[in-house]
Amino acid sequence: MPDLRSQFSNMLKRFQTPFRALFAKKHTSGSKHLAMAQVIQAKQSGRVPSTKQLRYFPSLLSHKEKIIASFALLAIILSGSYMILSIIGANQQTIPAVGGTYTEGVIGAPQLINPLYSTTSDVDSDLARIIYSGLMRFDPATGITEDLAESYNISEDNLQYTFVIRENAKWHDGDPVLADDVIFTINAIQNTQYRSPLSTSFTGVAVSQVDDRTVRFDLEKESPDFLKLITVGILPSHLWQDITANNAVLTALNIKPIGSGPYMFEMLEKDNKTGEIHTYTVKRFDDYYQDGPYIESITFKFYPDINSAISALQNHNIEGISYLPVSEATRFENDDRISLMQAGLHEYVAAFFNPEHSDILADVAVRKALCFATYKEKIIDEVFGGYAKQMESFVLPGTTGFVEDAGDVIFDQKYATVMLDEAGWVVNQETGLRTKDETVLSLTITTIDSTELISVANLLKSQWEELGIQVEISTIDQATLQSTTLKNHDYDILLSGEIYDTNLDPYAFWHSSQTGASGLNLAQFENDDVDDLLETIQIATTTEEREQALEKAQEIILADYPAIFLYQPQYTYAVSSAIKNADVVRISMPSDRFSSIDTWYIKTRKSLITE
Repeated sequence: MPDLRSQFSNMLKRFQTPFRALFAKKHTSGSKHLAMAQVIQAKQSGRVPSTKQLRYFPSLLSHKEKIIASFALLAIILSGSYMILSIIGANQQTIPAVGGTYTEGVIGAPQLINPLYSTTSDVDSDLARIIYSGLMRFDPATGITEDLAESYNISEDNLQYTFVIRENAKWHDGDPVLADDVIFTINAIQNTQYRSPLSTSFTGVAVSQVDDRTVRFDLEKESPDFLKLITVGILPSHLWQDITANNAVLTALNIKPIGSGPYMFEMLEKDNKTGEIHTYTVKRFDDYYQDGPYIESITFKFYPDINSAISALQNHNIEGISYLPVSEATRFENDDRISLMQAGLHEYVAAFFNPEHSDILADVAVRKALCFATYKEKIIDEVFGGYAKQMESFVLPGTTGFVEDAGDVIFDQKYATVMLDEAGWVVNQETGLRTKDETVLSLTITTIDSTELISVANLLKSQWEELGIQVEISTIDQATLQSTTLKNHDYDILLSGEIYDTNLDPYAFWHSSQTGASGLNLAQFENDDVDDLLETIQIATTTEEREQALEKAQEIILADYPAIFLYQPQYTYAVSSAIKNADVVRISMPSDRFSSIDTWYIKTRKSLITE
């Protein structure tokens, strides 16, 4: 260690002359002689001082030097500690930790927390979502992905699906999840004696066991939605096989279920007289096959109506609420205790033009002018308080094929005015209405009797009337919409929503085969190239192929201005502000807000970065 020897040698030189003078002129104690002898011995040998020699070093220092040395040593220790902590801190990350509790208010009460029946109740669906798990699951970011299945394979003809179950998947009672459980669940759904609302969805599907952890499904015909079907929660056959189908809705397992999801039943509180469940608590399943969950327990409190639940949120009896109407959300915007959440629904609302019913709308210039004359931001702000997402296309934000600036439409009333003038629709100075060949530019907006949609229709009416267009509004009930309006395509402009399934397939809304009485092509849009692209989307095997087809289809459709794409409705709810990672981009049903609940967390801890 030459550096250390050199440093020690230099230090000795500083002291050597004074030490010699000291020995020559003064009587020195025995300990001083011994200390000096030890130092000189180390100097003469040229080696590193031993521990025995170093312990005499303090006796060579004066009182003042000892104080200086002490401060120097303290500074070295503190700076060294700071450097070590800095190095450790730079190589640490904050990660979720297990801990914390959460209480949420829900409208309604649980009845059948069972995947076979839960789809008919939002409350049952919420609880079944976090207690059970399916072979596949809905992921807001990526769509349908693996859950209990660690892998799956689809045959070339799309008629055979094979799933391998995770080896570490367990039921809440500790038993492993096996192929028998999947087979029992599917057979129960198909058995009419169980009276499951899912039974028709599994018509023409046969399930069989390949081995203990592998199941195979054989389909009679192709089903683009099959992976979505397999998100249904799986029941533990070892607990359900001895319960007859007729007694399936009566068993206590519907209220105190055993599942394989991230949370397991812990306790409930009932009204002693009515038997109604007031609170329901689940706790984290320690042997869950994924990394989470992290929140220790979740308690649901049940309320008969939305007003009662909102009052409980205001009074701090709950920390979150399963649904918060847009009209009520604004009052909680400055409440630091909660986080207002928005998740885009699988739906878009548009004003669909029907050129088959209105000769005026057969003119693309009129359709284009109406698009440019519509102030979407004002509609979203005034009707929804900002709690809706502006749309420019039929592809939902954040999904495959979404283009941020799709189309060329912006709000520009001056440009809309010029387009109408150039198309021959000029303003009659006496009536203030636009006419062409003595025909008044008159249109009727048809929509269902809904407060929100009527408000939107009135704003469209006022915006278009500024251009000299005569606009009427016709409201109908849901039954009339289904039985007459859609069947006969009896409307100029239909203000309506189109709701996607989980696979977000636009075929039903824009393929020319769907323009008939039973179809949902509300704009009566027909284009051979678009038909080919929509068919390609249905059979696409890669994300890239689907994305390219969607982008091209959008380009063609938007260039024809068949509708004014207005907004994507948002599902609004609230969670405790202490909860992190609870954001969900989009949902198809309320229980989808729990799709990533195994990653929610309240507590954190430090961890060294390993990479």
